[in-house]
Amino acid sequence: MTVITKNIKIICCITLGIFFWVLPCPPVYGEYVGSETYGYTLDLPEGFVLTASSGNGSGYQLEHTFYPVDIVLRIYDAATYESAEKAMNSTLIKLSASAETSTVSWRNTESVISLFSMTIPGTYIPCKGWGICIPLPEEKGFFTMLAYAEDRGNAPDSPFFLYEPLILSALDAVHIDRGSFYSSGPVTTFAFPSDDEIPVTLDINSVPIETTICASDTEAAQFLIEREFFVLKLFADTPLWAEAWQRYYRQIYRDSYGRLKKPAFDIYAALYGQLQGETTADKRKALLSTLLHWTQQMPYERSTETGDFAPLPAVLTGQSGSDCDSRALLLAILLKQMNFDTVLFISPVYSHALLGVAANGMKGARIAVNGTDYLLSETTASVEPGLVAEDIAVTENWMPVVFP
Repeated sequence: MTVITKNIKIICCITLGIFFWVLPCPPVYGEYVGSETYGYTLDLPEGFVLTASSGNGSGYQLEHTFYPVDIVLRIYDAATYESAEKAMNSTLIKLSASAETSTVSWRNTESVISLFSMTIPGTYIPCKGWGICIPLPEEKGFFTMLAYAEDRGNAPDSPFFLYEPLILSALDAVHIDRGSFYSSGPVTTFAFPSDDEIPVTLDINSVPIETTICASDTEAAQFLIEREFFVLKLFADTPLWAEAWQRYYRQIYRDSYGRLKKPAFDIYAALYGQLQGETTADKRKALLSTLLHWTQQMPYERSTETGDFAPLPAVLTGQSGSDCDSRALLLAILLKQMNFDTVLFISPVYSHALLGVAANGMKGARIAVNGTDYLLSETTASVEPGLVAEDIAVTENWMPVVFP
Protein backbone atom coordinates (compact mmCIF):
# COMPACT_ATOMS: atom_id res chain seq x y z
CA MET A 1 0.00 0.00 0.00
CA THR A 2 1.43 3.38 -0.95
CA VAL A 3 1.42 6.27 1.50
CA ILE A 4 -1.14 8.14 -0.58
CA THR A 5 -3.52 5.15 -0.61
CA LYS A 6 -3.18 4.78 3.13
CA ASN A 7 -4.07 8.47 3.57
CA ILE A 8 -7.33 8.02 1.66
CA LYS A 9 -8.37 5.01 3.72
CA ILE A 10 -7.61 6.70 7.06
CA ILE A 11 -10.03 9.54 6.34
CA CYS A 12 -13.08 7.52 7.35
CA CYS A 13 -11.41 6.57 10.60
CA ILE A 14 -10.61 10.19 11.41
CA THR A 15 -13.83 11.87 10.34
CA LEU A 16 -15.44 9.00 8.99
CA GLY A 17 -1.13 29.24 -14.11
CA ILE A 18 -4.88 28.27 -15.05
CA PHE A 19 -6.87 31.24 -16.36
CA PHE A 20 -10.64 31.78 -16.50
CA TRP A 21 -13.13 34.32 -17.76
CA VAL A 22 -15.79 35.01 -15.16
CA LEU A 23 -19.34 34.19 -16.28
CA PRO A 24 -22.62 34.39 -14.30
CA CYS A 25 -23.59 30.78 -13.56
CA PRO A 26 -26.21 29.05 -11.39
CA PRO A 27 -25.52 26.66 -8.52
CA VAL A 28 -24.90 23.01 -9.37
CA TYR A 29 -27.68 21.28 -7.42
CA GLY A 30 -28.92 17.69 -7.34
CA GLU A 31 -28.30 16.70 -10.93
CA TYR A 32 -25.65 15.45 -13.32
CA VAL A 33 -23.62 18.12 -15.07
CA GLY A 34 -20.97 17.71 -17.71
CA SER A 35 -19.77 18.36 -21.23
CA GLU A 36 -21.12 16.82 -24.43
CA THR A 37 -18.01 18.06 -26.23
CA TYR A 38 -15.60 16.19 -23.99
CA GLY A 39 -17.93 13.40 -22.92
CA TYR A 40 -17.60 13.57 -19.15
CA THR A 41 -20.33 13.84 -16.50
CA LEU A 42 -20.16 14.85 -12.83
CA ASP A 43 -22.47 13.97 -9.95
CA LEU A 44 -21.02 16.51 -7.54
CA PRO A 45 -22.11 16.98 -3.95
CA GLU A 46 -24.80 19.64 -3.72
CA GLY A 47 -23.92 23.29 -3.19
CA PHE A 48 -21.07 23.90 -5.63
CA VAL A 49 -21.45 27.14 -7.60
CA LEU A 50 -19.76 27.73 -10.93
CA THR A 51 -17.81 30.97 -10.53
CA ALA A 52 -15.60 31.07 -13.63
CA SER A 53 -15.28 29.49 -17.06
CA SER A 54 -12.75 29.52 -19.88
CA GLY A 55 -15.55 30.21 -22.35
CA ASN A 56 -14.75 27.28 -24.67
CA GLY A 57 -15.77 24.66 -22.10
CA SER A 58 -12.24 23.47 -21.36
CA GLY A 59 -11.94 25.02 -17.90
CA TYR A 60 -14.15 25.76 -14.91
CA GLN A 61 -13.80 26.97 -11.35
CA LEU A 62 -16.35 26.19 -8.63
CA GLU A 63 -16.72 27.08 -4.99
CA HIS A 64 -19.01 25.64 -2.38
CA THR A 65 -21.94 27.67 -1.10
CA PHE A 66 -21.69 26.53 2.53
CA TYR A 67 -18.19 25.15 3.04
CA PRO A 68 -14.69 26.50 2.18
CA VAL A 69 -13.93 24.02 -0.61
CA ASP A 70 -12.97 24.99 -4.17
CA ILE A 71 -12.70 22.98 -7.39
CA VAL A 72 -10.68 23.70 -10.51
CA LEU A 73 -11.41 21.63 -13.62
CA ARG A 74 -9.42 21.75 -16.83
CA ILE A 75 -9.36 19.70 -20.04
CA TYR A 76 -5.95 19.57 -21.71
CA ASP A 77 -5.65 18.71 -25.38
CA ALA A 78 -4.58 15.10 -25.93
CA ALA A 79 -1.72 16.22 -28.18
CA THR A 80 -0.24 18.47 -25.50
CA TYR A 81 0.89 15.72 -23.12
CA GLU A 82 2.03 12.14 -23.47
CA SER A 83 0.25 10.89 -20.37
CA ALA A 84 -2.08 11.81 -17.52
CA GLU A 85 0.89 11.94 -15.19
CA LYS A 86 2.63 14.58 -17.29
CA ALA A 87 -0.60 16.60 -17.59
CA MET A 88 -1.04 16.53 -13.82
CA ASN A 89 2.59 17.40 -13.14
CA SER A 90 2.37 20.35 -15.51
CA THR A 91 -0.72 21.62 -13.68
CA LEU A 92 0.94 21.31 -10.29
CA ILE A 93 4.09 23.05 -11.51
CA LYS A 94 2.02 26.00 -12.76
CA LEU A 95 0.52 26.27 -9.28
CA SER A 96 3.93 25.90 -7.58
CA ALA A 97 2.42 22.98 -5.70
CA SER A 98 4.23 20.11 -4.01
CA ALA A 99 2.57 16.73 -4.35
CA GLU A 100 2.58 12.98 -3.94
CA THR A 101 1.30 11.47 -7.17
CA SER A 102 0.40 7.85 -7.87
CA THR A 103 -1.10 6.02 -10.82
CA VAL A 104 -4.46 4.27 -10.84
CA SER A 105 -5.91 2.00 -13.50
CA TRP A 106 -9.50 3.16 -13.99
CA ARG A 107 -11.88 2.50 -16.87
CA ASN A 108 -9.03 0.94 -18.87
CA THR A 109 -6.98 4.13 -18.57
CA GLU A 110 -3.71 4.92 -16.86
CA SER A 111 -4.87 7.77 -14.62
CA VAL A 112 -3.24 9.58 -11.71
CA ILE A 113 -4.26 10.85 -8.30
CA SER A 114 -2.35 13.47 -6.30
CA LEU A 115 -2.29 14.79 -2.76
CA PHE A 116 -0.94 18.33 -3.11
CA SER A 117 -0.13 21.46 -1.13
CA MET A 118 0.09 24.98 -2.50
CA THR A 119 -0.31 28.65 -1.71
CA ILE A 120 -3.08 30.40 -3.61
CA PRO A 121 -1.47 32.79 -6.13
CA GLY A 122 -1.55 36.40 -4.93
CA THR A 123 -2.21 35.40 -1.32
CA TYR A 124 -0.42 33.83 1.62
CA ILE A 125 -3.14 31.24 2.20
CA PRO A 126 -1.76 27.68 2.35
CA CYS A 127 -4.08 25.08 0.81
CA LYS A 128 -4.16 21.33 0.56
CA GLY A 129 -6.19 19.10 -1.67
CA TRP A 130 -6.55 16.09 -3.92
CA GLY A 131 -6.45 15.97 -7.69
CA ILE A 132 -7.12 13.48 -10.47
CA CYS A 133 -6.13 13.39 -14.12
CA ILE A 134 -7.87 10.95 -16.47
CA PRO A 135 -7.43 10.39 -20.22
CA LEU A 136 -10.83 10.83 -21.90
CA PRO A 137 -12.03 8.30 -24.49
CA GLU A 138 -11.43 8.94 -28.19
CA GLU A 139 -8.44 11.14 -27.32
CA LYS A 140 -10.69 14.02 -26.32
CA GLY A 141 -8.09 15.21 -23.84
CA PHE A 142 -6.98 14.85 -20.25
CA PHE A 143 -9.66 15.53 -17.63
CA THR A 144 -7.90 17.26 -14.74
CA MET A 145 -9.71 18.15 -11.53
CA LEU A 146 -8.33 19.65 -8.32
CA ALA A 147 -10.36 20.08 -5.12
CA TYR A 148 -8.84 21.86 -2.16
CA ALA A 149 -9.35 23.86 1.05
CA GLU A 150 -7.27 26.01 3.36
CA ASP A 151 -4.72 23.99 5.30
CA ARG A 152 -3.98 24.83 8.94
CA GLY A 153 -1.93 21.73 9.61
CA ASN A 154 -3.17 19.57 12.47
CA ALA A 155 -5.43 22.26 13.90
CA PRO A 156 -8.92 20.85 14.58
CA ASP A 157 -10.50 23.79 12.71
CA SER A 158 -8.41 23.26 9.56
CA PRO A 159 -10.85 23.34 6.60
CA PHE A 160 -8.90 20.63 4.77
CA PHE A 161 -9.04 18.37 7.80
CA LEU A 162 -12.76 19.03 8.29
CA TYR A 163 -13.89 18.67 4.68
CA GLU A 164 -11.51 16.14 3.13
CA PRO A 165 -14.32 13.59 2.66
CA LEU A 166 -16.29 16.21 0.70
CA ILE A 167 -13.23 16.80 -1.48
CA LEU A 168 -12.75 13.10 -2.18
CA SER A 169 -16.46 12.62 -2.83
CA ALA A 170 -16.33 15.35 -5.48
CA LEU A 171 -13.33 13.77 -7.21
CA ASP A 172 -14.96 10.34 -7.12
CA ALA A 173 -18.05 11.72 -8.87
CA VAL A 174 -16.63 11.78 -12.41
CA HIS A 175 -17.93 9.60 -15.26
CA ILE A 176 -16.10 9.41 -18.59
CA ASP A 177 -18.19 6.77 -20.38
CA ARG A 178 -21.47 4.91 -19.98
CA GLY A 179 -19.86 2.06 -18.07
CA SER A 180 -18.47 4.37 -15.40
CA PHE A 181 -22.03 5.03 -14.18
CA TYR A 182 -21.98 1.39 -13.04
CA SER A 183 -18.52 1.07 -11.51
CA SER A 184 -16.58 2.57 -8.63
CA GLY A 185 -15.12 6.04 -9.07
CA PRO A 186 -11.38 6.66 -9.50
CA VAL A 187 -10.72 7.50 -5.84
CA THR A 188 -12.40 4.37 -4.47
CA THR A 189 -10.79 2.26 -7.20
CA PHE A 190 -7.39 3.63 -6.22
CA ALA A 191 -7.94 2.94 -2.53
CA PHE A 192 -9.34 -0.54 -3.22
CA PRO A 193 -8.01 -1.99 -6.49
CA SER A 194 -9.43 -5.26 -7.76
CA ASP A 195 -8.09 -8.28 -5.92
CA ASP A 196 -8.70 -12.02 -5.64
CA GLU A 197 -12.17 -13.45 -6.10
CA ILE A 198 -13.53 -15.47 -3.20
CA PRO A 199 -16.21 -18.17 -3.57
CA VAL A 200 -19.66 -17.56 -2.07
CA THR A 201 -22.67 -19.86 -1.83
CA LEU A 202 -26.10 -18.24 -1.73
CA ASP A 203 -29.35 -19.96 -0.78
CA ILE A 204 -32.32 -18.47 -2.61
CA ASN A 205 -35.63 -20.33 -2.70
CA SER A 206 -33.79 -23.45 -1.45
CA VAL A 207 -31.53 -23.30 -4.51
CA PRO A 208 -27.77 -23.25 -3.75
CA ILE A 209 -26.09 -20.70 -6.00
CA GLU A 210 -22.31 -20.64 -6.44
CA THR A 211 -20.81 -17.23 -7.19
CA THR A 212 -17.84 -15.00 -6.30
CA ILE A 213 -17.10 -11.51 -5.02
CA CYS A 214 -13.80 -9.65 -4.61
CA ALA A 215 -12.12 -10.17 -1.25
CA SER A 216 -12.09 -6.40 -0.59
CA ASP A 217 -15.65 -5.66 -1.76
CA THR A 218 -17.21 -5.35 1.69
CA GLU A 219 -14.42 -3.17 3.06
CA ALA A 220 -14.48 -0.96 -0.03
CA ALA A 221 -18.27 -0.59 0.09
CA GLN A 222 -18.09 0.32 3.78
CA PHE A 223 -15.41 2.93 3.04
CA LEU A 224 -17.65 4.61 0.48
CA ILE A 225 -20.74 4.46 2.71
CA GLU A 226 -18.94 6.16 5.61
CA ARG A 227 -17.47 8.85 3.36
CA GLU A 228 -20.79 9.60 1.69
CA PHE A 229 -22.63 9.56 5.01
CA PHE A 230 -20.24 12.24 6.23
CA VAL A 231 -21.10 14.30 3.13
CA LEU A 232 -24.83 13.66 3.59
CA LYS A 233 -24.72 14.95 7.18
CA LEU A 234 -23.23 18.23 5.98
CA PHE A 235 -26.58 19.02 4.35
CA ALA A 236 -28.91 17.76 7.07
CA ASP A 237 -29.96 21.27 8.14
CA THR A 238 -29.80 22.94 4.72
CA PRO A 239 -32.36 23.41 1.92
CA LEU A 240 -30.40 20.82 -0.06
CA TRP A 241 -31.06 17.90 2.28
CA ALA A 242 -33.36 16.05 -0.16
CA GLU A 243 -30.95 16.31 -3.10
CA ALA A 244 -28.08 15.24 -0.83
CA TRP A 245 -30.06 12.22 0.33
CA GLN A 246 -30.76 11.16 -3.26
CA ARG A 247 -27.10 11.57 -4.19
CA TYR A 248 -26.05 9.47 -1.19
CA TYR A 249 -27.95 6.49 -2.57
CA ARG A 250 -26.74 7.13 -6.13
CA GLN A 251 -23.13 6.90 -4.96
CA ILE A 252 -23.75 3.61 -3.16
CA TYR A 253 -25.65 2.25 -6.17
CA ARG A 254 -22.84 3.15 -8.54
CA ASP A 255 -20.13 1.66 -6.34
CA SER A 256 -21.99 -1.58 -5.60
CA TYR A 257 -23.29 -2.21 -9.12
CA GLY A 258 -20.03 -3.62 -10.42
CA ARG A 259 -19.38 -5.54 -7.20
CA LEU A 260 -22.70 -7.36 -7.64
CA LYS A 261 -22.49 -8.01 -11.38
CA LYS A 262 -21.18 -11.59 -11.13
CA PRO A 263 -23.63 -12.57 -8.35
CA ALA A 264 -26.54 -11.08 -10.35
CA PHE A 265 -25.60 -13.15 -13.41
CA ASP A 266 -25.22 -16.36 -11.38
CA ILE A 267 -28.51 -15.81 -9.51
CA TYR A 268 -30.39 -15.28 -12.75
CA ALA A 269 -28.78 -18.32 -14.41
CA ALA A 270 -29.60 -20.57 -11.45
CA LEU A 271 -33.18 -19.43 -10.85
CA TYR A 272 -34.75 -18.46 -14.15
CA GLY A 273 -35.01 -21.94 -15.65
CA GLN A 274 -36.69 -23.30 -12.51
CA LEU A 275 -39.40 -20.66 -12.25
CA GLN A 276 -43.01 -21.50 -12.97
CA GLY A 277 -44.79 -19.74 -15.83
CA GLU A 278 -45.76 -20.30 -19.42
CA THR A 279 -44.56 -16.94 -20.72
CA THR A 280 -41.54 -14.73 -20.23
CA ALA A 281 -43.73 -12.22 -18.40
CA ASP A 282 -44.91 -14.93 -16.00
CA LYS A 283 -41.35 -15.99 -15.25
CA ARG A 284 -40.25 -12.41 -14.66
CA LYS A 285 -43.08 -11.96 -12.16
CA ALA A 286 -41.99 -15.17 -10.43
CA LEU A 287 -38.37 -13.99 -10.39
CA LEU A 288 -39.35 -10.69 -8.79
CA SER A 289 -41.46 -12.46 -6.15
CA THR A 290 -38.70 -14.99 -5.41
CA LEU A 291 -36.00 -12.39 -4.89
CA LEU A 292 -38.32 -10.18 -2.87
CA HIS A 293 -39.20 -13.08 -0.56
CA TRP A 294 -35.49 -13.84 -0.19
CA THR A 295 -34.68 -10.33 1.05
CA GLN A 296 -37.74 -10.31 3.33
CA GLN A 297 -36.23 -13.22 5.26
CA MET A 298 -32.88 -11.52 5.87
CA PRO A 299 -31.88 -10.66 9.46
CA TYR A 300 -33.05 -7.14 10.33
CA GLU A 301 -30.41 -4.82 11.74
CA ARG A 302 -29.92 -1.05 12.00
CA SER A 303 -26.78 0.91 12.79
CA THR A 304 -26.89 4.69 12.90
CA GLU A 305 -23.15 4.79 13.57
CA THR A 306 -22.18 4.14 9.94
CA GLY A 307 -24.93 5.72 7.93
CA ASP A 308 -27.65 3.25 8.89
CA PHE A 309 -26.72 1.32 5.76
CA ALA A 310 -25.07 -2.07 5.46
CA PRO A 311 -22.49 -2.74 2.72
CA LEU A 312 -24.36 -4.58 -0.02
CA PRO A 313 -21.73 -7.31 -0.62
CA ALA A 314 -22.08 -8.22 3.08
CA VAL A 315 -25.89 -8.16 2.86
CA LEU A 316 -25.78 -10.40 -0.20
CA THR A 317 -23.56 -12.98 1.46
CA GLY A 318 -25.31 -12.91 4.86
CA GLN A 319 -22.30 -11.44 6.67
CA SER A 320 -24.35 -8.45 7.80
CA GLY A 321 -27.87 -7.73 8.87
CA SER A 322 -29.83 -5.21 6.82
CA ASP A 323 -32.49 -2.53 6.94
CA CYS A 324 -35.18 -1.50 4.47
CA ASP A 325 -33.00 0.75 2.33
CA SER A 326 -30.06 -1.63 2.02
CA ARG A 327 -32.39 -4.48 1.03
CA ALA A 328 -34.32 -2.33 -1.44
CA LEU A 329 -31.12 -1.01 -3.02
CA LEU A 330 -29.65 -4.52 -3.21
CA LEU A 331 -32.71 -5.66 -5.14
CA ALA A 332 -32.71 -2.53 -7.29
CA ILE A 333 -29.18 -3.38 -8.44
CA LEU A 334 -29.68 -7.12 -8.91
CA LEU A 335 -32.95 -6.66 -10.81
CA LYS A 336 -31.48 -3.88 -12.97
CA GLN A 337 -28.84 -6.33 -14.11
CA MET A 338 -31.65 -8.75 -14.96
CA ASN A 339 -33.20 -6.13 -17.27
CA PHE A 340 -35.81 -4.75 -14.84
CA ASP A 341 -36.35 -1.00 -14.61
CA THR A 342 -35.95 -0.14 -10.91
CA VAL A 343 -35.92 2.88 -8.60
CA LEU A 344 -35.58 3.38 -4.86
CA PHE A 345 -38.28 5.21 -2.91
CA ILE A 346 -37.33 6.85 0.39
CA SER A 347 -39.50 8.69 2.89
CA PRO A 348 -38.38 11.06 5.65
CA VAL A 349 -41.97 11.03 6.90
CA TYR A 350 -42.12 7.26 7.37
CA SER A 351 -38.37 6.67 7.93
CA HIS A 352 -38.68 3.87 5.44
CA ALA A 353 -37.60 2.75 1.98
CA LEU A 354 -39.34 0.73 -0.74
CA LEU A 355 -38.27 -0.86 -3.99
CA GLY A 356 -39.95 0.36 -7.16
CA VAL A 357 -40.13 -1.90 -10.23
CA ALA A 358 -41.65 -1.14 -13.62
CA ALA A 359 -43.64 -4.39 -13.76
CA ASN A 360 -46.41 -4.32 -16.33
CA GLY A 361 -49.26 -6.72 -15.75
CA MET A 362 -48.84 -6.89 -11.99
CA LYS A 363 -51.45 -5.34 -9.72
CA GLY A 364 -50.69 -3.27 -6.65
CA ALA A 365 -49.65 0.11 -5.31
CA ARG A 366 -47.66 2.24 -7.71
CA ILE A 367 -45.94 5.60 -7.95
CA ALA A 368 -45.26 7.32 -11.26
CA VAL A 369 -41.79 8.73 -11.92
CA ASN A 370 -40.97 10.50 -15.18
CA GLY A 371 -43.96 8.93 -16.90
CA THR A 372 -43.31 5.36 -15.72
CA ASP A 373 -45.42 3.58 -13.09
CA TYR A 374 -43.31 1.71 -10.54
CA LEU A 375 -44.84 -1.12 -8.53
CA LEU A 376 -43.97 -0.72 -4.84
CA SER A 377 -42.37 -3.65 -3.05
CA GLU A 378 -41.85 -4.00 0.70
CA THR A 379 -38.59 -5.70 1.74
CA THR A 380 -39.16 -5.93 5.51
CA ALA A 381 -42.57 -7.64 5.64
CA SER A 382 -43.58 -10.95 4.07
CA VAL A 383 -45.98 -9.63 1.45
CA GLU A 384 -46.18 -9.92 -2.32
CA PRO A 385 -45.02 -7.15 -4.69
CA GLY A 386 -47.48 -4.26 -4.79
CA LEU A 387 -48.76 -4.66 -1.22
CA VAL A 388 -48.01 -1.71 1.05
CA ALA A 389 -49.37 -0.96 4.51
CA GLU A 390 -52.05 1.74 4.59
CA ASP A 391 -50.16 3.83 7.14
CA ILE A 392 -47.31 4.43 4.64
CA ALA A 393 -49.39 4.64 1.47
CA VAL A 394 -49.54 8.41 0.89
CA THR A 395 -47.60 8.77 -2.37
CA GLU A 396 -46.68 12.43 -1.72
CA ASN A 397 -44.57 11.30 1.22
CA TRP A 398 -42.26 9.24 -0.98
CA MET A 399 -39.20 10.58 -2.78
CA PRO A 400 -37.73 8.67 -5.75
CA VAL A 401 -34.04 7.99 -6.25
CA VAL A 402 -33.60 7.49 -9.98
CA PHE A 403 -30.55 5.66 -11.30
CA PRO A 404 -28.84 5.91 -14.71
